[in-house]
Amino acid sequence: MPISFRHAYSIALVPLVLAACSDALAPAPVLDVALRISDRQGPFPTTNPGSAQGMLCDVTFEAQGLGRQARATWLDASVLFYAVGNAGVAYDSVLVSANDVRATFSADTIGVGQVEHTRWLFSVPETIDIAMNFRYQVLPGGDVKTAIALFRCGGDVPVVATRRPGITPLSVSPLRVRINAF
Repeated sequence: MPISFRHAYSIALVPLVLAACSDALAPAPVLDVALRISDRQGPFPTTNPGSAQGMLCDVTFEAQGLGRQARATWLDASVLFYAVGNAGVAYDSVLVSANDVRATFSADTIGVGQVEHTRWLFSVPETIDIAMNFRYQVLPGGDVKTAIALFRCGGDVPVVATRRPGITPLSVSPLRVRINAF
């Protein structure tokens, strides 16, 4: 039985159609993590060992995976401390290991559509602005990205319109800050 041109043409297209449906031509996996504060309690008055009375802020962060067909592994985190009203230059920071970050989220990874929570307690001697930065890497071996949330631990700072002669403004120095995560 002879093969017609139409039949031969159809057979020739089969490998091309299969190649077009392969993973090599599929859209690349994409994942971004949106971080927000889902619950915040405080500030509550507290006493820090070795220092004056301070404040305790209880903050729960919610991470949500957004994108398509991807997962990411939690890397480390950094907590940056800023003088109120000066979010441009951090005056102190704390690094948090990948193992500790994974333990606080109770997961090593986050995927598309997944929501994870982590709760942190910040004990500070005065009102400060805090940036929480969680780093993650899209799998396998993709981009390293950072999910960031900013908040103020403490009350509003009163505005001072005038300054008496001989009184110098407060200078910023590193503070004793305690952090607990669970």
